[in-house]
Amino acid sequence: MSLIQDIKQDRENGTPPSAGNWFWDGGRDMLALVTKSAGRRYVMDFVRKGMKSAQPRFQIAGIMYGAIDHLTQYEVGDGIARGQKSADDDASVYRMDIKGVDHPDARRLARVPEMEAAILEMHEALKLQEELSQIGLLQAPVGFIDKVTAARRAILAKIEGTGDAS
Repeated sequence: MSLIQDIKQDRENGTPPSAGNWFWDGGRDMLALVTKSAGRRYVMDFVRKGMKSAQPRFQIAGIMYGAIDHLTQYEVGDGIARGQKSADDDASVYRMDIKGVDHPDARRLARVPEMEAAILEMHEALKLQEELSQIGLLQAPVGFIDKVTAARRAILAKIEGTGDAS
């Protein structure tokens, strides 16, 4: 799937955009990523895992599920195991190397660097477009127009997942 398709799917299945912006909330002994939807909706919080660690939890149908226990996906195996408990019972998972967390909001968090890069590239293209409009398209050197065209194509290829910047 392309970046755009991934975003649309996870927006439909995860915390809805109508829930509002996410922000950190908590206190001395608690930290959570929440929205102000319906008072306060938890997107992610953390619980103790073992003696020295913590695991993030994500909400599914109003219940918070531990990512390590229930949602992790593994580098090895047949891809069916979700979470450590399931992986422990799956002989195909012979190493616990995590490749992802199977939850829309977790995928959204993991995509932030890619989305920031796309936004910055779009910003640069828009700045070039503004420069073009200020000097008038007919007055712009051909190399400048080619640079803008190439930048737009590269951004669209990246965002649409086509990989074709021609």
